[in-house]
Amino acid sequence: MHEDVPDRAVQESIVGLFIAFDKLLRAIRLYEGSGPLVDRLVDDVHTRAADVIDDELTLRVTPVGLVYNQKPLIHADEKVPPYLFELFCAGVRELTLLEGIDPAQIRALAEVFTAEFESDEEDYVTLLWKADFKHLRYFATDTLEEGDFVDDEMHQELAQGTQVRGLGGSGDGDEVVLSSDDLRILRNNDSLLWVRDARTPMTAPERLDDAIASVRKSFETPADHRRFLAMTIRFGETDQASPLALGHYDALLLSRDPEGLAATLSGLSELMPRAGTPGKVLRSALLSPKRLAQAAPLVERHPMLLVPVFAALAGDELAPLVELLNHLRPGDPQARLQAILEAGGVDLSSFYTRRLESEDVEDVVGAIEALGRTGSPEAYAEITKALGHTLTPVRAAALQALVGNYVDSARMALGRALRDPVRENRFLALEVLKTSGETRAAGLILGTMQESSFRGRDDEEQDAFFDALAAFEDPRTVGFFAKVLETNNITRSEAVEQRQIRAAKALAAIKTEASKEALRKSSRRWLLSTRVRDAVDSVSRNMA
Repeated sequence: MHEDVPDRAVQESIVGLFIAFDKLLRAIRLYEGSGPLVDRLVDDVHTRAADVIDDELTLRVTPVGLVYNQKPLIHADEKVPPYLFELFCAGVRELTLLEGIDPAQIRALAEVFTAEFESDEEDYVTLLWKADFKHLRYFATDTLEEGDFVDDEMHQELAQGTQVRGLGGSGDGDEVVLSSDDLRILRNNDSLLWVRDARTPMTAPERLDDAIASVRKSFETPADHRRFLAMTIRFGETDQASPLALGHYDALLLSRDPEGLAATLSGLSELMPRAGTPGKVLRSALLSPKRLAQAAPLVERHPMLLVPVFAALAGDELAPLVELLNHLRPGDPQARLQAILEAGGVDLSSFYTRRLESEDVEDVVGAIEALGRTGSPEAYAEITKALGHTLTPVRAAALQALVGNYVDSARMALGRALRDPVRENRFLALEVLKTSGETRAAGLILGTMQESSFRGRDDEEQDAFFDALAAFEDPRTVGFFAKVLETNNITRSEAVEQRQIRAAKALAAIKTEASKEALRKSSRRWLLSTRVRDAVDSVSRNMA
């Protein structure tokens, strides 16, 4: 490196180099490896590399990303790019960029990290070896072995003379153990850096086939996944999830390995009774919103395998799985998980709220009905929004959900629903307001009835509105009915007579002194038709 440049500036330059390299990887994936943007990004990475490399630039590869001069290039709260963790899992421990690396090699390196593996025998080490880079060196090692602990002083000191049993045992006599270097990593107090102190050789072995095969065999059976988790829990910190375990989980998602993921989750479920705090911390991390969202595509493709294991891992605390449910598309996987969460009594308001945005009418209607069953204030707030939907079935479902469940926040929307173009929806809105017991609801019904267009509605609907308004012992309602009876009907209009008869029945239903007095006054009005006067006398006798 340039000796006359401050260490902090060098660190920032290296960070900038790999930020630019990440952009290049995304562009290659998006534009299938070619195009003007890819070319510009290759040139940008080349320029940054030339500025920062003086002879050579050596970086450590760790589970938490690249490390230069004992300092991580990625902050603790940032996500490690998947290709870097895959590189670590493949056994690469150091990368060295040499002075003179050109744009063609940078593009080739980016193509390695965006390549789709053609078989289970391929990984990044294989691709790096095949590429035969002239200005890049790497060191790779097989860090996970089966068999007894190697017999060296440092290994015994780190392992403190103990085998990894109990949590890690598979019951078949085989024990998976960590190399001395990896045990040093796991037991290092500085868990952020996880950097080995010993300087490793800077060249890779000529033949990597045996090493690659050994790494692949490390996770061939569910028991191997279980033993790996047991070791990461045993040797990891108690107050934070093991980066190795999290990286293993992320790598399974990246490689789209449903069997491996199921084995890992099932293994952790089995270990939980004996895993203590480290196990609980790891479970919480795996059930975090971020990782559940990342798992959704794999769950959708393998619901019968993965939905049960996620539920088993959550145990009695199923609520975190709502985030997974939110990221599943409508279909069998979603239905399976939804049934489990509903049976467990989990509040699914957030899930149903998202479904309100669906383009499928049946899906939206089902979400409204489900929100109504939850009965939470947040649910009714979302139902209220649906009252203004452009589709009739959606408005009808929202109104039906509010019948017997009136909330004041829906009052104005219900008032507008009294004028809904669909007759059935108007009846539903009227029923909600009638049974609300809210005096302000009477004002909404009364306002609708006072509109001139209301008289054009059919007899059944007008009867329903008069009956609903009579449910409120409010001076305004008595005054309105009394005013209807005072209407002069010299021409003896049948519509006016019918309206006055409805008013008389409504006053009788109210049964207050004010309503009785209004009926007595109307009975003495000689302008009332005989038909209306008879109706007034009849309801008055029934009140006595």
